[in-house]
Amino acid sequence: QKNPFFTTLVENTNTVDPADVMMAPSEPGGIVLHKLNNDNDDLLLTSGSYVACDTSVRVSSEVQTGIGNSLLSGTGFFLLRASGSGCVACGAYGSVHKYTLGVGETRLIDNGHL
Repeated sequence: QKNPFFTTLVENTNTVDPADVMMAPSEPGGIVLHKLNNDNDDLLLTSGSYVACDTSVRVSSEVQTGIGNSLLSGTGFFLLRASGSGCVACGAYGSVHKYTLGVGETRLIDNGHL
């Protein structure tokens, strides 16, 4: 279930004419669409990176575990968890580089520079 404190539902009720919705992240930078495929495909987002999502995606907040993770990484105490199936629009301060990983492939990211 979505938290009404930080989401707005935008819907085109006109069945004849298509409509567009324009969005922008809170910081200057890029937006990337991330596809969630099922209930086990969660995405954790830091403050300010959530822009929008499909109505089929559940968004909830959670407290980050470990005081070191919160203080030293600069991500803050709270994270957003997006889960379910559908698209999530994520904003970034600067450009976004998306990698598609193969089976068993991993990539280490230094989140101090994100």
